[in-house]
Amino acid sequence: MRFMTYNVYGYSNKTAHTTPEIRQPYQLALLGTYDADVVGFQEFSKKYRSDEFLSGMSKLGYSEVGSGALGVNGANYTPLFYRANALTLADCGYHKYDGANDKDSKSVTWAILERTNASRFIAMSTHFMWNDPSIGKDKAGETRCGNARELIALLARIREKHGDLPLILGGDLNCAYGRGDGEPLDILRGAGLIREQERANAEGYALNSVNGIGGYAEYDEETEEFVTCPSHSDKGEDRSIDHIWSHGVCVTLFATLTDRYACLASDHCPKIADFYF
Repeated sequence: MRFMTYNVYGYSNKTAHTTPEIRQPYQLALLGTYDADVVGFQEFSKKYRSDEFLSGMSKLGYSEVGSGALGVNGANYTPLFYRANALTLADCGYHKYDGANDKDSKSVTWAILERTNASRFIAMSTHFMWNDPSIGKDKAGETRCGNARELIALLARIREKHGDLPLILGGDLNCAYGRGDGEPLDILRGAGLIREQERANAEGYALNSVNGIGGYAEYDEETEEFVTCPSHSDKGEDRSIDHIWSHGVCVTLFATLTDRYACLASDHCPKIADFYF
C-alpha cells in the first residue's frame, strides 16, 4: 500500500497572489498521479471543504475518515482520506492538542483501516505547533514535546482497545534534527517509532528524501499563470519538518515529491511511503 502526508497550505497568500482555489487543481492532479491508498493532510482549511475539492477527492476514489464529522467547530485541519475500494474503516477518532494551538489546527486524526483479507492497521495524520512569534521559540518547543507525548498516549489508548496493530503516521511536526529542535522526534523514537526518511536512507530505498520545503510560487492574476516555481529540494534532508513514522510495517520506498505541481501548489511537498505488513 501507499501512504502520503501532505501539508496543502490551505490559506490565501497575498504576497504571491494565490488562493487555495487556484492551487487545488494542481494538488488534485498530484494526488491522482501518485495514487496513495491513504492520504493525511495538514492545513486543510475550510476552503478545502468546498464542493470542488471534495468532489475531486471522491472522483479519485477517496472517502474521508469520519465523513467530515471529526474536528472542532466543523473544522478538521488534519483529516485522513482512504481509498474506499481497497480499505474499510473499522474505527476512527480525532484529538486536538492542548496548549498553544493556532486556529485549533494542531491535532491528530486516526483510523483503524482494514484490508479485504481482514488485516488491520492504524493510520494517523498530525500537525505539531509551529514557532509562532507570539509564544516564543522555547515555548513552541515545549508545546511540540507536549504534542508528541499526547500522540504517544493516544496511540496507547488505541492499541489498548484494538491490539498492537501496525502503524503508519505522517505529518508536519514543525521540527527537525537539522534545525536543532528535534526533542519531540526523540520522544517518538523513544516510544519505538521509526522515522522512515532515516531508515530509507540507511537501507537504500529512499527514492528522494530531500527537505521538501520551499517558497511560494508567484501567480500573475492578469495572465492567470504561475510566473515562478521555487525549488523545494535545496536544503538537506535533515532540515525536513514533514515526517513519516511507522511501527510494525515494512517500507519498500520513501520519497519526497518535488514535481512541478507540488512546488507550485504549496510551500510543502508531499511525502510518500510504500509499505506492507
